[in-house]
Amino acid sequence: MAKISIEPQVKRMTEVMTDDIGIVQHSDIDVPIKRDKNPYPYSIDDVARALIVLSRFSFDFPEVAITNYWKYLNFFNRSDKGNGLVYNYQNLDGVPIEESCGEEDCFGRTMWARAEFLKGNFPISDKKIVRSDFIDRLGNFHEMHSAHSQAFSLIALAKFLETEKDPDITSASKALVEDLAYKLVDSYNKHSENGWNWFEDTMTYCLGRLPQSMLLASKVLGDEEEIFDVAKKSLDFLIDVSFRFEKSGGIFYGIGNEGWFTKEQFLQGKKPGVYDQQSIEASCMVEACSDFSDLTMVGEYKSIYARNAFDWFRGLNVNKSSMLSDIGGVYDAITKNGVNKNQGAESLVGYLMAWSALSD
Repeated sequence: MAKISIEPQVKRMTEVMTDDIGIVQHSDIDVPIKRDKNPYPYSIDDVARALIVLSRFSFDFPEVAITNYWKYLNFFNRSDKGNGLVYNYQNLDGVPIEESCGEEDCFGRTMWARAEFLKGNFPISDKKIVRSDFIDRLGNFHEMHSAHSQAFSLIALAKFLETEKDPDITSASKALVEDLAYKLVDSYNKHSENGWNWFEDTMTYCLGRLPQSMLLASKVLGDEEEIFDVAKKSLDFLIDVSFRFEKSGGIFYGIGNEGWFTKEQFLQGKKPGVYDQQSIEASCMVEACSDFSDLTMVGEYKSIYARNAFDWFRGLNVNKSSMLSDIGGVYDAITKNGVNKNQGAESLVGYLMAWSALSD
C-alpha cells in the first residue's frame, strides 16, 4: 500500500478539517461545519483519533505532524476538568461545553492518543510532558465502568507499555490492565448465552475495540488464557454477525445504528439490520482482525476479514459504492437511501487508522 494512496486523506485531515481549535467534527458534504447552529463543532473523540493518526504517520509525514500535533494536545489541555477526566465538546472559540456525554469513553480515547504520541516522531521535550500527563492520570483508570471505556483504556495502557521503561510505572500499569481485563471477562460471562458471545446484551458502536482490547491485554499479561479465550470468542462472534458471504466473497456489513443488534434478536434467530452502516465500524474491525493476526500468526484474520473490512471503503459493501470522495474525504455511512455523502472527521480518521493497521 503505497504512501501516495493516503496523501489526499492526510491532507484533508490536517489542512481542511483541522483549524487552530482542533479537527471539526461534522461536514456538510465536503465543507466542514463551523457555524453557530452546530452546537458541537468539535469533539475530543475525533481529536484523539486524529492525534493517533498523526502519530502513526509522523515518520512518513514529519512536516505535517510537527505543524499539527500541538493543536490536538492543546485541545486536550483545554478539555481537562481538573480531576483527570475531560469534557467531550468545545465551541467555536475552543471553550469546553459543560456536559458529561461520553465522559468515560473520552478519557480512554485521549489516553490512547497520548500513548500513541509517545511512539511517534515528535520532540522529546513534548513527549516527556505527555508521558507525565499519562502517568498523572493512571488513577482514573479505576473510574471506568462501561465496557467500551474499559476497552479504550486497555488499548491505551497496552500502547503505553510499548514505550514505558520505568519498572514501577510498568508494574502499576500492568496491574491496571489485569483489573480492567477481568472486569470485561466478568461482563462477558454475565451476558454470554447460547452462542451470544458478547460483553453486553446489545451490540452498539466501535464493536471491534472490545475483542481487540482483550487481545492486547492477554499479550501484556502473558499467560492469562481466560482473557485470550474471551478475546477470540468475542472476535469470532463479531465476525460471524458482521460478514455475509456471497459470490464475491465475505462482505462486511457491520452493525448499523439504524437499530442496534440485541441478544433477544439473536436468540430469536434474527440477523442484524443492514443500515445505517458507519465507516467507523469497518475501521474498528480492520484493526481488531489485524492485531489478532499479527499477535497470533493466524493469517486469515488479516488476509480475509481485515482486508475485506478495509475494502468496504472501496466498494466491497452492500451498495457496491466507494466510500472515498475524489477530494480525500470519506463518506459517513451507507443508509437505506444510499451513501451519506457528508464527509465528517470520524469517517476520515477511521479510514486512516484502518490503513495504518494494514500497512504494518
